[in-house]
Amino acid sequence: MSGRYLDSFVVLFVCILFAGCASIAVYKPSLPDDIGDKGLVVGQVAGIKDLWGWSYNKKVLINNRKAGDVVNGFIAIPLPPGEYSLDGLYDENFRDSSSYGGMTITRISTDVVRLKRTFTVRPKEVTNLGLIILYPDPSDWEKRRFLRLFADNTEDMKRFLKLYYPTLSARLDIDGVTLAPGDFASAEQLRVIRKDLAMSEIDGSVSPFVAGSVGTLAEAERNDAGKVTRVKLIEIPTLSNIQSVSPPYGKGRFAFLTTNHRLFLVQNGKVIEKRPPEGLREGKVFLFGRSDVVIIDDRFEIYMSTVKSDRWRMYIGSMTKERVDAHLIPARGGFYAYAEAPPRLVQRRSGTPEFIPIALPGEMKRLGTVTESSDGLYAEEAITVGTETGPRPFYFRPAGKTEWETRRMPSSNCDYIKYIDRKGDLLSTECGNQTGGSDGKTDQYASGDGGRTWE
Repeated sequence: MSGRYLDSFVVLFVCILFAGCASIAVYKPSLPDDIGDKGLVVGQVAGIKDLWGWSYNKKVLINNRKAGDVVNGFIAIPLPPGEYSLDGLYDENFRDSSSYGGMTITRISTDVVRLKRTFTVRPKEVTNLGLIILYPDPSDWEKRRFLRLFADNTEDMKRFLKLYYPTLSARLDIDGVTLAPGDFASAEQLRVIRKDLAMSEIDGSVSPFVAGSVGTLAEAERNDAGKVTRVKLIEIPTLSNIQSVSPPYGKGRFAFLTTNHRLFLVQNGKVIEKRPPEGLREGKVFLFGRSDVVIIDDRFEIYMSTVKSDRWRMYIGSMTKERVDAHLIPARGGFYAYAEAPPRLVQRRSGTPEFIPIALPGEMKRLGTVTESSDGLYAEEAITVGTETGPRPFYFRPAGKTEWETRRMPSSNCDYIKYIDRKGDLLSTECGNQTGGSDGKTDQYASGDGGRTWE
């Protein structure tokens, strides 16, 4: 491994007001369907731990010029045939701005990760820079030095191109991808990184399985006190970055989805790769029951399948125009899926093909969490600690009814409710800084009637 440093400096950036500033694509780099006689340069960036931010929305320096972007970890840049140098990644941090004569002049603090790598571009061919691994130097207490190395991720990049750019891929020799020369990591170096990643992910996790970048999948063994005694690495055929890992809802089951849409399941001690839904943009994966798999994308499209099935059932009845952060909670006889803002709530009952949308109270702004009791359903507003001027509302819908009852937290700046009994009558919460000071003290509250009154 080679040691590298982050270079920092300040430049001036000019953005013409009437022209606007270009936005960066969310899911993938922007490419045309035909690049003519140019070649295509691809790669992926895996920033580890404190360097994770370098995997997203950074500039790529080729021949010491900004040539493209790192989008969702991916690099894809058309270039004329010739010899090139990958000189680094470039980050712009906006600071202060001032306007003069129709222009905005902005001071920018910048960082550069230096990467000296030569490569060749050929007409209508694909050159793969591989996986660029940026790993913090464990001996550097100032966190300015990092270890830079590369890994062969050719199969991942082939899948990435065929999945995201089918028309362009048909015009290029995708199966003849050329891997650019470089300082490639040995199998032992990758094992050390994976072991370190697994240990950091397992710390504080209740799941026996963890997944991470650079092809990391591991299972933890714990003693009776819950302390990790051994971490076992599990081989998987990908080096791609992780997009989503499943919460620990299914005992002994685990799933993760990569940014190039490879879906892996761990069940009965075996790793299975499952075909994800067609047209998936960016999704979160969940497991519930003994074999069910659910993916919810960032527009609240819901896909459901089973471990052994190649088919996905899709529900789009509650889709949003805005990007949302989706959640799923298991429930008796199925699950609830929900999104915070705009608020959405959908129920799925086991044994039935339908997804049931649940109308939320019209005054609800942001759905924070959902809890099912034997007497009904609770929906809580999202926490807005520090901005609340009064008790936050929450809502209860009795079983068998469609109307919601409005109830309120005991004070402002309260945590989410803890439900002590299955019926949902015994509740507790804690609310911060009720003394009016900044000492961080909290007051404890309890309710014996489902939050109608608090003590």
